[in-house]
Amino acid sequence: MNVAPATGSPRAARRTSCLGTFLLVLVLWSFSVVALATYLVTRSVIVRQVRFAWWAVFLAAAALLGVEVAIFEATGDGLADLLRLHIHPWWLLAHGYGIGSLVTWPLLVFACQAPLSLPVGAMLGSVSVARAERLAAGAEWSAYSQRQALVAEVHAVRQVARATRHHHDPTNPGRTPALGIAYPGGDLYPWLRKRGRATEVVIPAREQRLAMAVLGIPGSGKTVTLLRRVWIAARAGMRVVFVDCKGTDPGLAWQVTCAYRLANPGAIVGYWPLQPLDCWRGDGMAIANRLLAVEDWAAEGGGVYYRRMATLAIQLACTAASGPPRSSADFLRRLDIRKLQQLWRSDQTASQDLEQLAADPQVLAGVRGRYSAFFRSLAGTADGRWGLEDVDLAVLTIPTIASRTDADAAVRLILEDLGHFATRRKARVGDDVLLVLDEFSAVQGGTDQAIHLAERLRDVGVPVVFGAQSPEGLGDQRQQWRLLHTIGGGLVLHQTPDPEVLVALAGTIRTPEQAWQLDAWGPAGQARVHMADRPRVDPNQVRQLHPGEAFLIQGGRAVKLSVLQAPVPASIQEEASALRAAALSAAEPVYVAESILGAPPQVELWRPQQSTLDQPDQAPLLALAAPSEAGQATEPVPALPATPRPRILLALRQAVAARDQATIAAVIQTGRREQPDWDPTDELQRLRAIGRWRRWRRRPSFPRWLARVAHLGRVRHD
Repeated sequence: MNVAPATGSPRAARRTSCLGTFLLVLVLWSFSVVALATYLVTRSVIVRQVRFAWWAVFLAAAALLGVEVAIFEATGDGLADLLRLHIHPWWLLAHGYGIGSLVTWPLLVFACQAPLSLPVGAMLGSVSVARAERLAAGAEWSAYSQRQALVAEVHAVRQVARATRHHHDPTNPGRTPALGIAYPGGDLYPWLRKRGRATEVVIPAREQRLAMAVLGIPGSGKTVTLLRRVWIAARAGMRVVFVDCKGTDPGLAWQVTCAYRLANPGAIVGYWPLQPLDCWRGDGMAIANRLLAVEDWAAEGGGVYYRRMATLAIQLACTAASGPPRSSADFLRRLDIRKLQQLWRSDQTASQDLEQLAADPQVLAGVRGRYSAFFRSLAGTADGRWGLEDVDLAVLTIPTIASRTDADAAVRLILEDLGHFATRRKARVGDDVLLVLDEFSAVQGGTDQAIHLAERLRDVGVPVVFGAQSPEGLGDQRQQWRLLHTIGGGLVLHQTPDPEVLVALAGTIRTPEQAWQLDAWGPAGQARVHMADRPRVDPNQVRQLHPGEAFLIQGGRAVKLSVLQAPVPASIQEEASALRAAALSAAEPVYVAESILGAPPQVELWRPQQSTLDQPDQAPLLALAAPSEAGQATEPVPALPATPRPRILLALRQAVAARDQATIAAVIQTGRREQPDWDPTDELQRLRAIGRWRRWRRRPSFPRWLARVAHLGRVRHD
């Protein structure tokens, strides 16, 4: 199924000549009744099925005829003996032999003439269908043109299904894994990569750091696409924050864990709200902004005054000289006029602000009541021991809260904390984070905030992937316009009942449209043609997509693809289940330690390492020294080399393969920030040695140049 209609030389449709058909039937009748019957049966069978094209039947019949000629050639005179066998019944009649019974004579005729008549009749029947398809000239009303389109579609589906079954992800770190297998007809050439006989859809490095949207009805394969995107990000050494905004699927967190750990088995995973999240990191003003984003404040009327006074109260509670609050209980305790006066007793300006708050006690009481109810609904899940910077994968499930209002507030709190983490608590380069917002339609309260994050976090290496079931799930008309103009990383469109607004992003193409002249017998052989604009992506094709199929639209171009699904080994599934079970009773993030092959996975808790600056009285020990029998310490055992998280090593491997010196330096700096004793020299030498070996195994430069010229640079070969 092509994205764009096929373009060719327009021709007028014509009807089959009656005289030619009569002559063909007469010749076949004279040659053999078996050949005539085979011609009619072959033509009828080809027209009534879409699995095989006419040329496949023609080649099969020609091969059968070639085998028969080879057999007769080995046993006699070849084609001459085959012709003698064909006319043998008539030779018997010519020499006075009788017909015999009415049963034996037809069997004798069939046995003698079938070796030559069957392949000849099948070949003529297939050629007759080809002639009819050519005379139809692509007319949409012709049954032959409709069947020709169906045959091409079935062939493309079988080819893509075969490539999907036999697909193997590349082991070369320099090659980005494919998002899916492309169907013929797409024109999104920068995303296409030829690999063998299949064409892969690969997200370019630039678009991997831009926002993306995935839309589709339930059961269309939207979750599979999001999991594939998570796996690609994990393979590139990125952190992933997966926000399940609906929470109706209890196995989604397990699937996300399997997808991420398939590329990064040593990942540190945190689950919220199973494990309380520390939402109180940062300075006082950052915490105040985070708390202000939780509630909806009036923007007109008397609510403007209340909003300003509430903002003043929250800022005074969070920016005291003694330090910001580090828990919800501490924050609520500060929302008291006497407590605030005690915190700001040495600040004259703050004292005047407090006098204004004291003049209207309803304001402070209302603010405390709103936040007290919100934190009570969270049940302590915002006062945890880990933050987003502590884990490689964070799976956040929102609707464990019964109230829709509190759920929207929780989403805004998480998104605001993520914004602070991306801009203040992580490296700008070398520590990219993928944010996935699944079931985006369930967080209408945080739609503007999520779109704002997608617009401003691109520069700090935080691409956002939105998942929704329909265009209405992206917000109102204004929010849809903002979001659709933000997704520079492409729109993955699965089956959708109303895709007209979305397919308009692919634009239109200029195609010829014909008007045929008909008479009482059919097409008269004359037509008119004019150029018209047609959608690049047909909305009806979007409605007819099968599960796992999608259209990828980006930059005014599109391609149809079948999304790949990496098989998850049983060991990864068992470890993901163990991580999930351990998170039920642990407050810290969890990870799977290296264990004996075949043994149950060993889950351990991850705790931030204390810096030596926090313990000035203790000198760091290089290694442990075991006492000897004489009471003296033996020589210290050499310590193992310090290594950062596996995610850093994956990012370093990706940067070395891409020969990006700036990214290599940024990744090394990020790794040394987590593990100050890490020496990346050996790792860099190993990766560069692998790169030299892979370059030595590559094709010579001239074949690469010839392949690039032959394909005009549209499909990459690497």
